Amino acid sequence: MCPSFRDTYPARSTPLSPLPLKRLFACVGVLIALGLLTLVYAHASRYYGLNSDFAGAILGGRDLAQGNLLLSHWHLTTVSFFTTDTIFFAFFLKFLPFSPGTVHNVNGFIFALVVMLASWLAARRSGNHKLDLLGATATFAVVAFPSQSFGPCTLLGPIHMGTMLWIVLAMILFDVSDNSAVPKSEDSQKVREFALSWLPLAAALFCLTMALIGDALTLYVAILPIGFVSFVWLRQGRSQRGREMKVLGVCVGAIVCTKIFAFVLRFLNGFQLPAGGVSNPEFVPFDRFGENIRFSLEGLLNVYNANFFGVPIGEAALQIMGFCGLGTIFYCLYRATRALRSQPQDGGGTVAPALDRVSAVLCFGMLLNLICYASSTVVLGVMTVRYFVPFFIYGAILVGRLGVPIWRAGDPLIRREWLFIFSIGAFAWFYVFAARAIRVPLPPPSPEAQLSRWLQDRNLTQGYGTYWSSTVLMVESRGRVQVSQVILRDGKIAPYLWGSDDRWYRKPARFVVMESPDYAGVNEKTVVETFGPPAERHRVLQFTILVWNRDIAPRLLMTEIEQKVRAR
Repeated sequence: MCPSFRDTYPARSTPLSPLPLKRLFACVGVLIALGLLTLVYAHASRYYGLNSDFAGAILGGRDLAQGNLLLSHWHLTTVSFFTTDTIFFAFFLKFLPFSPGTVHNVNGFIFALVVMLASWLAARRSGNHKLDLLGATATFAVVAFPSQSFGPCTLLGPIHMGTMLWIVLAMILFDVSDNSAVPKSEDSQKVREFALSWLPLAAALFCLTMALIGDALTLYVAILPIGFVSFVWLRQGRSQRGREMKVLGVCVGAIVCTKIFAFVLRFLNGFQLPAGGVSNPEFVPFDRFGENIRFSLEGLLNVYNANFFGVPIGEAALQIMGFCGLGTIFYCLYRATRALRSQPQDGGGTVAPALDRVSAVLCFGMLLNLICYASSTVVLGVMTVRYFVPFFIYGAILVGRLGVPIWRAGDPLIRREWLFIFSIGAFAWFYVFAARAIRVPLPPPSPEAQLSRWLQDRNLTQGYGTYWSSTVLMVESRGRVQVSQVILRDGKIAPYLWGSDDRWYRKPARFVVMESPDYAGVNEKTVVETFGPPAERHRVLQFTILVWNRDIAPRLLMTEIEQKVRAR
């Protein structure tokens, strides 16, 4: 007699644990949320036009994806963004086209990932292995919907958002290392201690190194705060000496690894950086310090859409709401600084930290970000609010990680009511954020997009242009038009090696694109003096295009050689 199915495959003696299925559904939900946020942010970023600053990252990413691993022949800007943005474009260009849409999609993905990681970090409160949904919701309500004036700093790049991605990852790893307990009864204690303590710190070292290689701002908003908090705790006995020495070793190791990378970069003739910039900041002159303070305050209000000055009272509801949100962040910062100063002693003389490491680092990082910005020469009006990106991300995490427990502990409102309040806040910001996408149509094609089509129709694919009309034309034309940037130097048009590849200037060229008003001295007079009279002259929108019937590249290279000889 043939055995039945039940005899061959007997039923399980115990039912399948729901925990793996729960985790599986949670992972799927996180991936769906990440995808939806990416679509929302990619669409929202299309309201802000591309420029040559934004185009440089995808151009470098294309070269990196094609095998130029150290971007040899490239002359980058004062901040390379090599490991913070360019590598993401190199990865996505493996399966996405070289187009303006990819710029929006990749930047949307980076910001969506930062929002998700920041919310997760806020939910991971010290000593609590169960994620706090309320803290995550509070952080999401603060960070997920940037104001319109701060939109380009979050939804486009490279503007330090890729840097914050690596920094937030590093803080999560520090938090994992701090909250990993090793049971002493286990025979494999040493192995587990290595896995739970050293591996997260090694991964944090990698993340901080990646952030620091691409952006020197990491030193001031991440490595110094982490090292300072660890040093203070070491001196005050707030934590085990061995753990704090490991954390300090990670900070020093990130700097050492960055120096080693710079040496290898020079040895292998990788990309070059100009002198100065963010890596060599300067203090503002004393007579400009008051102006710096004013611009810093105004810029911070614009970041949170809290600038109600000059707005009619009846129309300032959103600005007042943003001002209250900014006040909430400063209240959390105030409570954090008080906790940093306190040293609660127990009977044995050891101290339990009033703040966990991540909250303390966030607090000091925000203060250092404000002080360094207000006292440096990088302040050029309210347009330089991009340097407040760390404050924006840190403040949101601090609200969810520190502010929520404070408010819950001292208020009779129960957990569900607080969750309802923050959900309403998130919904209100979502309404403001989405209303623009629903009511306001996307802007028409940019002037550079129209000019790229005009050039392609006339088979003008190799030429020169000013900085703001060069690399963006390459992206808008999807690589079909090559416009190398030039500048006026010593009375002649010369290559502008700033976010550009010096191999571009070895290719033949037949035209020059100039803007109105002219930029960096590149106008019709100086162009004709350098290359001679053109065969054609055209006017397209605000651009003037001069066309020659011959290759003008040799004259540009000759001008560069003459200038180098004179410099000697």
